[in-house]
Amino acid sequence: MISEFARHWARVGRLTTTWRDIEGMAGSDRESMRELHASVAVFNSALIRALTESAAAEGNRLIDDPALVHVVLSGLKGLSDTIVINVAKEITPEHFVNFSARVLARSITQ
Repeated sequence: MISEFARHWARVGRLTTTWRDIEGMAGSDRESMRELHASVAVFNSALIRALTESAAAEGNRLIDDPALVHVVLSGLKGLSDTIVINVAKEITPEHFVNFSARVLARSITQ
């Protein structure tokens, strides 16, 4: 999941703050923005389902907190940005992804 998220972040995700700044909040009531918000809700639900299944497969369960999805997404964005701009040159991207996945999983499961 991290590698795919990083590819998506490299193509589109990093531009979201630029789009927000250019469009301003006035553009948030457009149909395209309503569709975007709806698709984010679908994505978040799918992410929670995938995380729940992954945790269960390892004999764990997700911490029940509405902040969980936002913590995971923030982590994925940070990881992706680190991979995309190649900041962690002293380690391989594979090592960084594997280590990060383990640490993130421990932080959201019990």
